[in-house]
Amino acid sequence: MISRFEQLENREKLFIIGGGVILIVMLLIYAAYIPYLHAIERADKSIQVKLKQIEEVKQMQLEYLALKEQLASLESRQGQGSRLSALTLIEDLASRIGSRDNLVNIRPQTAQVQGDYRVENVDVRFERMPLAQLVRLLKGLETSQGQIQVKSLQVKQRFDDKALIDLNMTVSSFRKNQ
Repeated sequence: MISRFEQLENREKLFIIGGGVILIVMLLIYAAYIPYLHAIERADKSIQVKLKQIEEVKQMQLEYLALKEQLASLESRQGQGSRLSALTLIEDLASRIGSRDNLVNIRPQTAQVQGDYRVENVDVRFERMPLAQLVRLLKGLETSQGQIQVKSLQVKQRFDDKALIDLNMTVSSFRKNQ
């Protein structure tokens, strides 16, 4: 084969060598360079995904720390809060805001245990209550020393006097089991 190459004219030799060089260059481009570019593209995409995941983890860390701080605050409030039941707290609050006469019904439900906490639910009904007293009642529940949460709230305007409302709500108090 080499002897046959030797017999070719210079123009034919240049043509074959040029074709071989082009073939080698094409082979290098398609076998090495393009896969290299695709690998770099995939690596860049992977880096972007990992950076996004790192940002999500940082955000979750901030949320975790905020929730942990909130839990510590609630547990400290529980420690310094009164040991009164939700029933007693509702009655005292109704007396303080001047709506004890509007308190029609307080019905405690059976206590539930959830983990380390005991949850006491109380159904409360007020009738013929002015809106201002409702606002003071809800503010008093929110700022009370015990851990109290209003689970449901139904407010209906009175048909006989539009300035008064009827109120049904369920209030939950949380205590740490001893």
